[in-house]
Amino acid sequence: MKRLARRLLILSASLWLLSVMSPLVTPAWADINGNCGATFKGVDIKGRGTSSAGDAIDVDNNEVVNVNMTSPAGFTSHKVELEIAGVSRTVSNQPDAGDTQWSDTVNVKDYAWMGVGLYTVTGSATLSDGSTCSGSALINVSGFPLTTVAGGAAAAATIVGLAAVAATSVVSAREGANASGKIEDWVGNQIEK
Repeated sequence: MKRLARRLLILSASLWLLSVMSPLVTPAWADINGNCGATFKGVDIKGRGTSSAGDAIDVDNNEVVNVNMTSPAGFTSHKVELEIAGVSRTVSNQPDAGDTQWSDTVNVKDYAWMGVGLYTVTGSATLSDGSTCSGSALINVSGFPLTTVAGGAAAAATIVGLAAVAATSVVSAREGANASGKIEDWVGNQIEK
């Protein structure tokens, strides 16, 4: 029982740290590669890195943001992905009609599945001339941690852990009382002998 309580408390502490601190992102230097440009929430991502929180673009968990790519060559298709801790989720994957720009709006809550923290957004496209272009940006999603997957799991694990600690304390107190009575009986028997 004590081991279970200890494990639940460790799990709870780990989940709390995950929900409060920014999740890990895959470090890389991100620049626009190819004949295109991109903005996220109106911020040009050219020259921004994805390994420093100082380069992150701040968004709220409840925000809807604009994503834009432009190229004089025109686009035949594009794909936008959101990545956290090495796990990617596709936000948009569409064919294009050769236009020199495309834009889309993204509801952050729909795609920031781990809630608050740092995510990498990567856009890639195939251009009308057959070449490709891509770019990445680090996004800092803010909001209330308990409304996230990790925050909710941390709260649940904490409640279960506290219940296990309470149960362990009760069992330990009973065992201690029983052990104390047995010692007194033994000491009494030894005195009588």
